[in-house]
Amino acid sequence: MPEFVAGLPKAELHLHIEGSLTPARAYAIAKRNGLDLDAFDPEKGAAARREFTSLVPFLIEYGKCSGVMRKEADFYDMMYDYLERAAENGVVHAEIFFDPQTHCYTDILEFKTVITGLTKALEEGRKTLGVDGKLILCFLRDRSVEEALQVLEDARPYMEVKSPVYTPDLLGVGMDNAELGFRPGRFKPAYDKARHAREAGLHCVAHAGEEGDASYITEALDDLKIERVDHGVRCLEDPAVVERLVKAQTPLTVCPCSNHRLQVYPRFFCGENAVRQLLSRGVKVTVNSDDPAYFFMGNVSAAGRACDASAYDGFLASNYVRTLALNSFDASFISEDDKKAHKAKVAEYCKGWRPACPPAA
Repeated sequence: MPEFVAGLPKAELHLHIEGSLTPARAYAIAKRNGLDLDAFDPEKGAAARREFTSLVPFLIEYGKCSGVMRKEADFYDMMYDYLERAAENGVVHAEIFFDPQTHCYTDILEFKTVITGLTKALEEGRKTLGVDGKLILCFLRDRSVEEALQVLEDARPYMEVKSPVYTPDLLGVGMDNAELGFRPGRFKPAYDKARHAREAGLHCVAHAGEEGDASYITEALDDLKIERVDHGVRCLEDPAVVERLVKAQTPLTVCPCSNHRLQVYPRFFCGENAVRQLLSRGVKVTVNSDDPAYFFMGNVSAAGRACDASAYDGFLASNYVRTLALNSFDASFISEDDKKAHKAKVAEYCKGWRPACPPAA
């Protein structure tokens, strides 16, 4: 199963690039930037990442490590590291979250430093690794709507086709960070602006239903008009929300390993696997790694290892994994022709394995 999963073509749709920063890379960047090296000792960093029991301590460590970033080269290295690991695990397309507010608006970094480093790495990754990476700009939900609107304004030149710095790699907006108490509807002005930020508009997604209950999902769908839900597992607490997601085939970008590490599963699902429940009810589920450098200790990887870890839960035989791979392309924002091409590659790949996967749909 690990070998099968690692080679299976797939898309990663829920990956925070700051969450891919390994302790070793954080230390190397801190050294390059003349920061306190003891604070970023790799062994201490790895030990801290093994102790998470909820979202808040994770976010504290996450924020500290993200603070090493100072230069364009830092963002390039962080992104290219991720793309290398993604390629090793069969990821051919990735829609990657980044958090400008984590780095900018503190008189340390400008928006252009962040996006230029990331997009240069994406371009190189397409050429050398065969991974098609795109960016989703995320608002921090515990910050002000006004700051989110400023982020969009700073990103505007990169979305205008006639601009000298235009990049097609910026394809959408999202919303992340601490969920409880920060309702999605508050950011309606920013999402309304994002949908009209360029001629073709920006795709809209949002974290909802991780720590917040099912009503956060409904609010994000109604007020923000999102096209897919990041996490979303707590829809299972409300049959009406599940029915709505199934009827509209609104995808969920589920992250089972981070949900386990941050105690979402034990607190809300009494040990029952949410991915299995969602698949059995007809929800379009994708499996993703979220913040792999924080939740996968050892050979950190992307969606390949996320699926791999789920496989050991005892239910993901090859047919389940194949369904998740097909769903990952269906839920992506690539063209219909590209979806068909990638799904055909999944079907072809599965033919070579025994026991054979079911025929492609």
